[in-house]
Amino acid sequence: MNLTCHIVKKDFRRLQVPLVLWALLLVAQIFIGVRLLHGDGDNLEWFGRMGLYSYLFFALDLVVSYVLVAMLIHEDPLTRSQEFWLTRPISGGRLLAAKSVGAVLMFGALPVAIWLPWWLASGYGWHEVAAAIFETLVLKWVVIIPALLLAALTANFSRYLTWTLASILMLVLASAFLTATLTIPQRWSAAAPGLTETRPGLTLLAAAMGVAIVVVCHQFLTRRTVRSFVISGSGFALATLIVILWPWDLYKIESVPAAQQSAVEDKVSISVDRIRIGPPRFAKSDRSAQLNYQMTVHGIPDGLDLVGFWSRRGFLSEHTWRWPDGSLLKFDGYLGVPADFEDWTDGAVRNLLGVQGLKPDSRRNELTIAIQRQLREGPRLSAQFFLSTEMAARMLQEPPAYTVKLNDLLVRPVVEYELPLRISARQQHGTNTLRIAQAERREDGRMFVNLVESKPDPRTDPSLFTPSASVQTWDPKVYALVNREKNEAVLVLGYGSNQTTRIGTVEIRWNTVAFSRPNEQREGKWVPEPATWFDGTVLTRVGFVEEGRISRELKVERFEATP
Repeated sequence: MNLTCHIVKKDFRRLQVPLVLWALLLVAQIFIGVRLLHGDGDNLEWFGRMGLYSYLFFALDLVVSYVLVAMLIHEDPLTRSQEFWLTRPISGGRLLAAKSVGAVLMFGALPVAIWLPWWLASGYGWHEVAAAIFETLVLKWVVIIPALLLAALTANFSRYLTWTLASILMLVLASAFLTATLTIPQRWSAAAPGLTETRPGLTLLAAAMGVAIVVVCHQFLTRRTVRSFVISGSGFALATLIVILWPWDLYKIESVPAAQQSAVEDKVSISVDRIRIGPPRFAKSDRSAQLNYQMTVHGIPDGLDLVGFWSRRGFLSEHTWRWPDGSLLKFDGYLGVPADFEDWTDGAVRNLLGVQGLKPDSRRNELTIAIQRQLREGPRLSAQFFLSTEMAARMLQEPPAYTVKLNDLLVRPVVEYELPLRISARQQHGTNTLRIAQAERREDGRMFVNLVESKPDPRTDPSLFTPSASVQTWDPKVYALVNREKNEAVLVLGYGSNQTTRIGTVEIRWNTVAFSRPNEQREGKWVPEPATWFDGTVLTRVGFVEEGRISRELKVERFEATP
């Protein structure tokens, strides 16, 4: 045990300069995050540049880690002239234990210790910290384990670099082969898209991890380099074959967030209407057609709306068309938010904030008000699919039976933040923090507000392990400037002009929202309010939370579409 500890101390002592430089790369990412969170102004270009720097440092972090692995292993080479050094007093098992301890401390404990203050300062609880540690270690060891394999089979850094380049070339060729092998059958079958997602994930797990660990252990214990190469090649070939033949879609067993059934489910009725088939809207093709239809929902309580259920792979809804001869057409497809969601949102948010409703001005005229009145008939969920021209023609001539399995959410608006319109005003909502970086009234009379938002974003799903912040979720926001004295508000739906980056599992968003002054009627005309309208206003952000779930199977005996 003492000898093992001495080897670990020796490795750290000899690598202390590279380790310090590598640690500074991690600290530099934290510094960029602090600058982004506390920066003022509305320079989105600067934010994008800082985000680019953070991704550059992240890439350098992985590259330096890859190099450090070679330096760690090559301190005591396992090949060539020293492979059978009989006077060496260190057994293969003891050396394996020492290098394993050193690798865990360098590439596990050290980065976690550096990132931990950043996570705690960002409002992480212990659950989020555990998830952040998991993601950090997985991303790190996806690089470390293949590096250990090549380092154990080479005697110096030049050979290590040569085999690295050769491995990259082989991976590119193997990826091209697997892509062709796994994609061609799907063109002719209704294979689940999750199967092609499962197979590459299985490749990473079985080949890069399992085979590499076995070969590294074998090389340390036996120092039989030729045999280790044979095991490595055979293992990767076997893993590739398993991936090609793998028949199960593991993503079908993904966990779904729990939600209670809505108490109003029995009062809600859903009907399918407005079924149309025509050419694709945004692309011209003689071999495809576009199917569009809506589902009208009745019985939704005031203040609530219905949206499709969001999961990692999209809105969960199963659509099946069946003909009398047994032919089937199936889609696990998109079920959109209500067709009139924006108009419903405007009224619901104004009611929540307690400000007057829409006025028939140039921004929201009589037509918009009429649409909101029609919403009393029920919100509409929109659906869209692409069909072959042959299938579209058959659907028009022989209306099939239609079955859809819905998992819908009832949502209601809630106020997340209320901030006075001044620079550095800050508020926390749960683990999320929002700060006003700038509030500027432009010459055209509009108010531009720049917001900085941070939130914990650790990921435990391997398919989402990416330094970017581009994971898509259904999370609409409404920004409002509320003037309580005049009992008015101006609303902006969405995030406005924004850029997002992700540093150490913390998502940081810089967002510029432009508010136009409301209109007032003067001498029979609608004109903008004076610029002083913004004085004393409060910035409010409204989000939407789940109130309940409606799960239902809906059947239509004849799915009659019109051209």
